[in-house]
Parts: sequence; structure tokens; C-alpha cells
Amino acid sequence: MANTLVSTITVIFVGASVFSTAALVFRQSLLVAYIFLGIFVQLVEPTAFVENSFIKYSGEIGIIFLLFLLGLHLDPIKLLDELKRVTLPSIVSSILFWLFAYSFMRICGYDQIDSILAGCALLFSSTIIGLKLLPPNLLQHGYVGEMMIGVLLIQDFIAIVMLFMIDQLGKPDFNYWHISIMIGFAPLVIYLAFKLVDWALDPLMNRFARVREYLFLVAIAWGLGIATCAELLGASYEIGAFIAGISLAHQSAAGYLSETLMPLRDFFLVIFFFAVGMTIDIALIHEIFLPALILAILLIIFKPVVYRLLFVRLGQSVNFSWELGFRLGQASEFTILVTDLAKSQNYMSNVVANLIELATLMTFLFSSYLVVKYYRTPGNREQPLLDEEDDYENDEC
Repeated sequence: MANTLVSTITVIFVGASVFSTAALVFRQSLLVAYIFLGIFVQLVEPTAFVENSFIKYSGEIGIIFLLFLLGLHLDPIKLLDELKRVTLPSIVSSILFWLFAYSFMRICGYDQIDSILAGCALLFSSTIIGLKLLPPNLLQHGYVGEMMIGVLLIQDFIAIVMLFMIDQLGKPDFNYWHISIMIGFAPLVIYLAFKLVDWALDPLMNRFARVREYLFLVAIAWGLGIATCAELLGASYEIGAFIAGISLAHQSAAGYLSETLMPLRDFFLVIFFFAVGMTIDIALIHEIFLPALILAILLIIFKPVVYRLLFVRLGQSVNFSWELGFRLGQASEFTILVTDLAKSQNYMSNVVANLIELATLMTFLFSSYLVVKYYRTPGNREQPLLDEEDDYENDEC
């Protein structure tokens, strides 16, 4: 068992380093490299050196850390201000993306439930790709970063609710009264989490602020502890981790914690996206490749156009609206999460699940290439970019 775990980690990270090099050469997101590595290993003889249970549980931990860190970036006061500006276009665009994906699946002949769930999965844009391809100065101070994060936050809220509902619907003891009770208790749980941070965690973290290792351990314990409590209360690890992150976001150590925990999140996310590549059914490629390719191309065209139209109507410049649209023009890691959960609960057929996952991978490829080619990214600073609100406002619309 130990030898298998060592060989699994070795295969994943040695392979990821090789595939990541190729991804950077071809101007792709590293997430694409991890997924292609999973597909490649699947084509070889994976059972000889890959421990599937390790991959499964490590990937789940990666998603918990992803949502914990997402919440950790969201100061509640700033969050409310950002959401006011983007709530309407975010909701309208989500509805349009759902209708588009649903209509496409119905036209292709897939049944009602598969089409509804496909629409739900494909309305999101990738938080990871969006933030990873945004230069640090735009992420922290730029107008593009502020607006993009606002849109992604609303989509993330929708995704978390969607994951919660699909998870609850699949439980044998599901009933709507149970859901109502949990939704009613949610504000109380969030309030208690904030109070516990103020009463206990914040004084402790301030007192021992110089011991960085202690802050690191407390943050991990808080995130995983609240995630576990949420699961015990009938919600999910992901929702608990998100609440834990938000409750810490207004603390003075939040910035340090988010930077310190980022490598830990990336470690597990490498495994998660490797697992995504491992789960794509190679035997179905000949059946789903063409519809997945068409769907991916249409999404890459449709999403930027929708964002361009919505944000121009709100008074933003054409250049700003196009850039925002292209940066949000792909499917999402939440697309994969929703698809996997729906498939595990037998709500979505295996063919449709693989089609959506393959289309998602293609949108990662196309979108990453376009953003790196035409806009400034951490690895490409040669492209001119208007990154301040005043510069955009001076553009001709």
C-alpha cells in the first residue's frame, strides 16, 4: 500500500511538471496540463501504479481548501459593495447561459433531466483560471479584478446552493422540511461562526501572531473543523469550508493565511484535476467528441458576447466588457463538481457527464489560449492592458 501511494504521488507530480511545461509553452492554464496527464495515465496501465482511493479523497480535500480560501478572500464589508455592482448582470448572464446549454442539449437529442443538469453545470465560469490568469496588480487593485471577482462570487454562491440541493436530493432520508430547517438555521450557524472567531480565534491569533506555524495550524483546523461540522449537520464539507473562510476574512491575518495556504490548496488541486482526467471515459470519445467540440466553441463565443452586451448596457466601455467576457469565457471547476455529483446520484447519464467534462476541458484550452494571447497575465506582460477604471471610462464605447 505504502509503495503504491509513493508511486502514485511520484507519477502525478513528475508527470504534472512535464505536462505543465508543455502547457506553458502552448499558452495554456496548468489545470489543462493536470487533466491531460490524467487522460494520458488512463491510456497507459493505471492500476499498476495509481492508488484510486488516495486520488479520490485528496481531490475532495483540494476542493475543501479551494472554497475555504475563496471565502478567506471575501471581506464581508467589501463583498457587499462588490456584489451591488454586478448582481444584475451576473444573474441575467447565468439565466442566459443555462438556457443556451439546455437548448443545445435538447437539440442534440438528450433527455429533459440531462439537459436541465447540463445547463446548471455550464452556467459557471472558472474561478481558478480567472484568478490565475489575472496579474497580481489587477487582482488586488484593478477594476477588472474587482468586477470579475464580483461575478465569480455570485456564480460561486449559486454553485454552492446547487451542490447542496443535488447532494440532499440524493439522500434516502430527504424531505423538504429537513431542507427548510437547515436553510433557516444557516444564518444562525454563520453568526455563531463569526462570533467564535471574534471571541476565541482572533485573540489567540493576535497573541501568537509572530509564530507563523501556529497561525497556519489554527487556520487549517478551523477550516476543516467547520467543514466537518457542516457535514454532520447535513450540509456538505464545501459549504462549511466556505463559511469558515468568510468568518476569518475580516481578521488582520487573513492576507497572510491566504498566501500561506495557497500552495497546500494547489497540491491537492493538482490531484483533483488529475482525477478528472482519469474519469473521462476514453471509450466514449468517438461518440461525444464532436458535440463536445461544438458546445465548447459555442460557449467560448457566446459567453464573451453576453458579458459584452450586459456590461456595455451598464455603462462600461467596450474594451472593458470584451476583456471581462473573455476572462470569464470558459466553463468551471464547479461544472465538473456538479457533473460528478449528479452522475454519482444517478441523475445524469454517463454519456452526458463525459460530454460536459470533455467540453469543459476544451473551453479551458481555448479560453486560456485567448486570454494569454490578447491580455496581460502573470506569465505574459507584453500585452497592453487598461487596468484602471478611469482608463476604461475614457475609452470610446
